[in-house]
Amino acid sequence: MRRSSLLVLLLVCAVGASAATVESILAASSRTLEGVRDFTCTMTFSVRSTSVRVPESRAKIAYKVPDKFRAEPQDGDFAVLPSTWKFALGNTLQELREHTTMRLLREERLGERNQYVIRADEKDSPGSYYLLWVDTERSTLSAIRTYEPEMEPITMTMGYRREGRAWLPTVATMQAKVPGADGQIEEMRANLKLEGYRVNVGLTDAYFAEPQK
Repeated sequence: MRRSSLLVLLLVCAVGASAATVESILAASSRTLEGVRDFTCTMTFSVRSTSVRVPESRAKIAYKVPDKFRAEPQDGDFAVLPSTWKFALGNTLQELREHTTMRLLREERLGERNQYVIRADEKDSPGSYYLLWVDTERSTLSAIRTYEPEMEPITMTMGYRREGRAWLPTVATMQAKVPGADGQIEEMRANLKLEGYRVNVGLTDAYFAEPQK
């Protein structure tokens, strides 16, 4: 009897210890850029829909922890890229917590990895929210889906590579339904690739304040 009670107690403790909360997930995600103070890289992207064809284009990306960001188009039509792509850089979870209310919905599989699914509702914009898939082991943001009133959701999935103790984004794919040239709704897909990373190059705050060319 004592042994059975002890086993039950140990099982309850183990379940309690492994139960995730939004706060524990956010704390773990804050370490996904551990050891990284700043970086630069080249982003290559293309956009495809029924009425839009943007050939492979490039932009120089600069980022400094925690939230300084700069993008300088090198060629192509950067303006057609949905702004959602910026969620691929930095620590999106930490940035969203400042202006959303978050709650953990469930755990599920996405591809071959386990994910926490979090809903983040905008505090000052009723009806606007995000669904976030966070890798249960790596604590990286695997996918984000944005919802705006009277608009089709935009979904972005991401892949990473290891850099020391940090995880840096290498690929992202965005999918959405958007109005086409004839007013009809059509599928849009944008593919992004980030490469040529230079980490901890000593970017200054002044660099991000400079007017972009």
